[in-house]
Amino acid sequence: DICGINAVQIVGTRLGASLLHSASLPNIERCVLWDPVLDGDEYIQIMQHNDELKKQQNIILGFHNSNDKSFDNFEISQQLKTSITDLRITPQLLKKEHIILSSKHSKAVGFADSQLIEVGFDCQWDDYGRYYGELMTPKPVLTKLIDILCHN
Repeated sequence: DICGINAVQIVGTRLGASLLHSASLPNIERCVLWDPVLDGDEYIQIMQHNDELKKQQNIILGFHNSNDKSFDNFEISQQLKTSITDLRITPQLLKKEHIILSSKHSKAVGFADSQLIEVGFDCQWDDYGRYYGELMTPKPVLTKLIDILCHN
């Protein structure tokens, strides 16, 4: 209101989208949850698996790191790990101002057409073996995202 802004929209990706869903944010017109983590426990398992792949790859490449941290060399507390594990997004829990933008690999099933917009591109966020941690920003997804933010 101070800046003269009438509407605020937020985009969150993966875990950030799930945290956005969990937050209580007044005066937000729309939140786009781009491939949110729908099941925190499954996400933790995927991240641990990816960490093991990275450690194995580093050994093969001759990079020996005695530091046994998890999640991309960031140490996380058991409390944070538990909080992530407890995250869930279901059709019944999705807030009315939230829209899920879903790529092909998403497990977003059971959501109404008004809650879910699918894009025809496979982002594969968590497949470390495929993209080696590089963020993919494909044109079809960005085009759909801009459309959602500007025309709804």
